[in-house]
Amino acid sequence: MTRPLTLAIFALLPHIAWGEGYICAMDMSTGFYFEAGAWHSTKFIPDKNLTVRRSTQADKWVLSELGEQTATSSCSDDFDEAGNLYCGKEFPDEAGVSRVGSYDFRINRKSLRFVIAYLEGYYNAIPGNEADNTPYIAIGKCRPM
Repeated sequence: MTRPLTLAIFALLPHIAWGEGYICAMDMSTGFYFEAGAWHSTKFIPDKNLTVRRSTQADKWVLSELGEQTATSSCSDDFDEAGNLYCGKEFPDEAGVSRVGSYDFRINRKSLRFVIAYLEGYYNAIPGNEADNTPYIAIGKCRPM
């Protein structure tokens, strides 16, 4: 009797691990690119899918690209009373080592909408390497995992 129960629990573990979090898809994205010696505004293809999930440190949320385990941003607090979660660029990774992430991210779990900003590339571009990073902002919707 315990063997079938144990097998059933192991079969459900991946679903339990995925339990709390959100999968988010970009709807629109706009930003800037460098070409011919000047910066220009543009629309980007909204091609990123993201996950917002609890980290192995139960009191933290992390942002990752869908399918990736490495966090791109960490959220310092939990969702507030209005349902907002704020995730920033500097954060300790799951081993406690300080990292600089790539994105500033906001989500509201009531509206299931998010906004994300990639801010690298304009203010810190080295002359001659301006085209290496293109800052952008995107909006989209999420669904619970």
